[in-house]
Amino acid sequence: MFICQICHKLIEKREKPVMVVTKTRTKEYYKRDKDGNLLPVKPSARKKRYGNIATGVEIEQEIQCCKACATERQNAI
Repeated sequence: MFICQICHKLIEKREKPVMVVTKTRTKEYYKRDKDGNLLPVKPSARKKRYGNIATGVEIEQEIQCCKACATERQNAI
């Protein structure tokens, strides 16, 4: 049992909440050793060079909602 964070209705037991992402941000991932030194992203056996820093998207905020609100929100996008 949970309360939908969009329509604020109490949802029945045994119905799972749908997690909807509301905010995201870009993130750069570095590979570091245990001492905090930057390591190459793609280490080479011949040359020790730094590769491209891995970038991705990180979830900043997500909410729990019912299936009806999730489908409305998905259709609005």
